[in-house]
Amino acid sequence: LESGRRFNAKARNVQARPSAEPLAQGRRYVAAPGETILKAAAPAGAIRLEVLSTAGFEAGRMLRVGAGLPTAEDRPLVGFGSLLLGEPLAHAHAAGELVVILIMAATGTKLAHGAAEAGDRDPGLARLHTTAVRKTQAEDAKVQNWAKKVEEEDDCKKEEAKAKSSRKVFEAKIAVNKKMEEERFKKEAVKAEALKKAEEAREEASRKKEKERSKREAARAEVARKAEEECLKREAVKAEAAAKAADAKVRKIRDEEEKRLRSETTATEARAKAEKVKAEAHRK
Repeated sequence: LESGRRFNAKARNVQARPSAEPLAQGRRYVAAPGETILKAAAPAGAIRLEVLSTAGFEAGRMLRVGAGLPTAEDRPLVGFGSLLLGEPLAHAHAAGELVVILIMAATGTKLAHGAAEAGDRDPGLARLHTTAVRKTQAEDAKVQNWAKKVEEEDDCKKEEAKAKSSRKVFEAKIAVNKKMEEERFKKEAVKAEALKKAEEAREEASRKKEKERSKREAARAEVARKAEEECLKREAVKAEAAAKAADAKVRKIRDEEEKRLRSETTATEARAKAEKVKAEAHRK
């Protein structure tokens, strides 16, 4: 387009109208199928655009941010996530502003053909077309370099994200293993405590059984002692009764012996008296 003319992205076709920011000579833009709006505001200096959709957009193409507004600006698209720009924004853009993709139709072949046609009419116009071809190729190379650089940065970021993810997974595994080890230690501690309590309960039950056995043994010994005492008492009673019986028998025998002796003494005295009487009578 001629200097001072600009593409109206909102109309989705090529319209020549005055502009405060004229395009470089030899450039011509047509609307591409890709069109979306900003999902979040983009401040000045941003190289990342959050958009609703990236359908129809291709890396290496030119984007118009804020199409149809005074702050509209063109930037190369070098990657996605949502949209990555090759150059930072010069203006701030609010959410909801239109973002469209533009296709650079002024390729080197077409400009060279235009330069040949213009050279037939005007050598100065041919030089102008040649300069436009060189600028276009240089800017295309710049966009490609930006795209390559952003792709490399994206690869580096992906590798870093992958490494971070692997590190996080490793740390998560370590945390899980540590937690499992702690749980195992806790279970073992609980098990050991349960075993200790069970052992203490068994010991206490054994002590109680031993105490009960001792009580039973003491009770049996007491019963045996009492039985022995009763037996001794009965033996003593029997012995005392036997002694009394023996004493009674001895007394009876002694009494009988004394009675016999008295009878014998009386009989002897009676015989002696009779003998004396008889002797007296004989003397007489």
